[in-house]
Amino acid sequence: MEQTERYHSLDFLRATAMYLGVILHVTILFGSPDRILWNFYGEYYQDPIDYQITWGIHLFRMQFFYLIAGFFAEMVYLKKGGKYFSLNRLKRILVPFIFGCLIIYPLTLGVFAVYNAELNGMSYLEQSLTFFLWECFSDTEYNPRITFVHFWFMWFLMIFYVIHVFGRIAFLGWIQKTKISHFITCIVDYCIDKRCGVFLLAGVTFCFHITVRSSIFLPDESHLDAALNDLAYYMVFYFFGVGLFHCKNFFS
Repeated sequence: MEQTERYHSLDFLRATAMYLGVILHVTILFGSPDRILWNFYGEYYQDPIDYQITWGIHLFRMQFFYLIAGFFAEMVYLKKGGKYFSLNRLKRILVPFIFGCLIIYPLTLGVFAVYNAELNGMSYLEQSLTFFLWECFSDTEYNPRITFVHFWFMWFLMIFYVIHVFGRIAFLGWIQKTKISHFITCIVDYCIDKRCGVFLLAGVTFCFHITVRSSIFLPDESHLDAALNDLAYYMVFYFFGVGLFHCKNFFS
């Protein structure tokens, strides 16, 4: 049996972040009604502690997922090659993304629109079918734009994968010649190896925090035309993860 190298610490952190997602979606039910529209579920109680837990988790959780995605993307690409990596990500990311947009998305909107006057009198299934393919087959305009709701994470991730693969194919020689890859690796190594390195990464992300609508909730444009400031913000973490893979001393 072929032995495969695993980073158990990263596997553990990734699993922990997934469990934090369960906690987040429980505490979010007690959040502020001016930010979260959960009050249509009936009697509502706001709890400030749960509210802070929600945003405390979301402040780092998605950024961490992109960092881990970049790390493992670089690892698989170098070990298995570009063709294997591309086919693997098509199967593991694109297929679930399409399934989610076609099935999960309309079922979710069917719940959110339970008290919508335009859909009054419809059953839950009829409401959900209204949102199939972003209301292309209905006369409603509940959500007129092509949105991905929580699947924005996978939409952004596919964009990063495309940039990653085509960047390697088209510019790898130039990147190595100009030693840009070495420069990026040195920056990442500095951020994780030096005590003051965390302030460098914090300073970079702070610049994005000024421009994004909210770093602790869905991007302002989780649509087909992804907002460039949100895209660039999460791309920093993705390629930080790519550089982290080359910092072998971090895991030694």
